Amino acid sequence: MIRSDLKCETRTNLPINHCAEMLTQTLSNKTKLFNHHISTLIEHGLRTVRNITLNPKYHRITQLTSGKRRR
Repeated sequence: MIRSDLKCETRTNLPINHCAEMLTQTLSNKTKLFNHHISTLIEHGLRTVRNITLNPKYHRITQLTSGKRRR
């Protein structure tokens, strides 16, 4: 039974269609949220890599630890 006190944006009042549409909306929203978090993590990772590779201190540490020195 569909509760009349809940606001719902579905296109139908038939219980089976209502359930299917609500499930579809829920899964769609979770997928969008998951994709947002993944893209945020990727962006953060790329920024971190750029910061490390562009940072002169990182290059100096790499040179010292690898045994190679610049002249």
